[in-house]
Amino acid sequence: TLSFGGSFEGRGALSGLRLSVDYYRIKVKDVIASVSATDSIARCFAGNQTYCQAIEFDNSAFGIARVLVQPFNQSLLDTEGVDFEFGYRTGLDKIGLPGSIDATLFATRLLHQKTTDVAGPTGVTLDYAGYQASQSKWVMSAYLNYKLEPVTIGLQMRAFSKIGFSPLYVGPDEDGYDPTASNSINKNFCEGQQLFNLNLAYDLELGGKKAQIFGNVNNLFDTEPPEF
Repeated sequence: TLSFGGSFEGRGALSGLRLSVDYYRIKVKDVIASVSATDSIARCFAGNQTYCQAIEFDNSAFGIARVLVQPFNQSLLDTEGVDFEFGYRTGLDKIGLPGSIDATLFATRLLHQKTTDVAGPTGVTLDYAGYQASQSKWVMSAYLNYKLEPVTIGLQMRAFSKIGFSPLYVGPDEDGYDPTASNSINKNFCEGQQLFNLNLAYDLELGGKKAQIFGNVNNLFDTEPPEF
């Protein structure tokens, strides 16, 4: 594991500002990991006999009775990325308004997540960064809270960039797409999304003890999940 980073906390005119950036790269040799049923079928069909062992073939219309999701020796895992954090907290009295705000943004940039199926120079390496077996290349969470005692209103956003079905397939918008090829499918990527949540909290005292009443609205705009 290799990791390093830095942070900054504002002073004076920048008081309330905080920033941090962290880089990581992790390599694991002789890694053992499970492979999805879809990937097992695709890799077997591509000629990798190791994954054919997970498939039970039959005489049905599809020719497959079941696929076992089981661990395989993938030889090497190599993942690399950068984590970001941005935050700002301040009172609004500076601009003649009541209350205070607290904003925070977390973001992760996945540069790559590579797996090598077979040890040695002939091993097949696939990069799962940006695919559902791993995660989108960009994942973000943002929080904005406004507090005016005893009320706090918060808005949360979660977002991710476009995500693919599998690096073993090719979609119409990718190089190498051929409708006659076995690895070409009609849709290999879905667009990214932003999801919003809203929450409200009210602080009060009951019998000398502190209490809080709160409510949440998840998926504020009723956004449907992406479909392949």
